[in-house]
Amino acid sequence: MSRQYIDAIPDADRKFAAGKILRAELYAWLATREAPSRMGLAIGARDLRVDNELSEAFVNWLRRLFR
Repeated sequence: MSRQYIDAIPDADRKFAAGKILRAELYAWLATREAPSRMGLAIGARDLRVDNELSEAFVNWLRRLFR
């Protein structure tokens, strides 16, 4: 659903770089949650699962960033 939302935004109206589409999709998805929250809170609440390769890479990046 978030991918469809992002794909529907005309390129000229996008406020994010082409390389940031996954991030935009994630933020769009977080915004649709019953209790929208920031990314870190969603991970902590287990609303955002981290049991696949892409999410594990992202969590590792966050850990390196906030050491």
